[in-house]
Amino acid sequence: CKVLNGWPRCVRVPSCADLRCPSETSCRVTHGWPKCVRMARDAPPAATACANLSCKSGTECRVVEGVPRCVPPTPTCATVNCLDGTTCRLVEGWPKCVPNHPTCHAVRCPVGTACQTLGGW
Repeated sequence: CKVLNGWPRCVRVPSCADLRCPSETSCRVTHGWPKCVRMARDAPPAATACANLSCKSGTECRVVEGVPRCVPPTPTCATVNCLDGTTCRLVEGWPKCVPNHPTCHAVRCPVGTACQTLGGW
């Protein structure tokens, strides 16, 4: 959001895709804005960059847009608590609590009928 002519307006935040950097420079996002910076001759690999960063408990080092940062770990089904009647499944790489498929195990049918699942339900 940006104030233009005295009124707040929603504006698209620029990214490195919007910036053409001269040779010997590359785009890095700094404080949320793309910027052309001089390339280091031998940039350290991600593992080395993270080795120099001390992250607080509950975070881990990841290189984000070329910069080592302390970020929360990516959630997994091992770290997600689902409500009763749901199970954790990875959906597009992210844990999601989805309803359990019903079974006939706990269903009591009237005499002369039987429980049957159709199409998994």
